[in-house]
Amino acid sequence: MHKLDLKLEGILENVRLCWLLILVADVMRSTFESEIEQHGISAKSAGMIRLIYSIGPEATPSSIARKLYRRPHTISSLLTRMERNGLIEKSKDLRKRNQVRIRITQKGLEVYELWLEKATVLNNIISCLSVDERSDLRDLLKKLERSSIEQAGIIDANQMFPKPL
Repeated sequence: MHKLDLKLEGILENVRLCWLLILVADVMRSTFESEIEQHGISAKSAGMIRLIYSIGPEATPSSIARKLYRRPHTISSLLTRMERNGLIEKSKDLRKRNQVRIRITQKGLEVYELWLEKATVLNNIISCLSVDERSDLRDLLKKLERSSIEQAGIIDANQMFPKPL
């Protein structure tokens, strides 16, 4: 086999592996979405509530965007919808007047509890792996995350915006 053919075959195998990863993630996401959306809550809103909960009282649109590798303006419409639906409250930061804090409301906490309950479907899927396999998978996914960030031109984990041209 020619060197170019071997190189191309290696590239194609890597692409097939990436597509398998995307397919598995999509099936898992769809399975979870169908569980949560039966309760009239979008999976995006439920996931955002989970993320805000994990960040805690320091949650801001910027801190949320960083965790999602997005720019703050790309999540603002979802946050606005969530506020309109009574899931979160936005308030001006008393220390930094130009910053907005995000707080989960009681209704939002109920969505978080629903998210925890419905997340068992994801647990059921991943539990086919042993503890060691899950640990290996976590390590490999973190390595792929770093490589993806690098390929996307993101400077580092604290600055999630593309490098200037």
